[in-house]
Amino acid sequence: MVEQVEELEAGHITKRTTVIAIATNTEAKRQNQTLYAQALSISVRCMKR
Repeated sequence: MVEQVEELEAGHITKRTTVIAIATNTEAKRQNQTLYAQALSISVRCMKR
């Protein structure tokens, strides 16, 4: 009985960690796109001169 509870808790923690990892990854991708867009606009400005 105790083992079952521990397994359930471990599974729950794993699931939560996965969800957090996915959310963090999505946020990082979004920030990367913003940085990429900024770098692109800067390089375009340099080319126009």
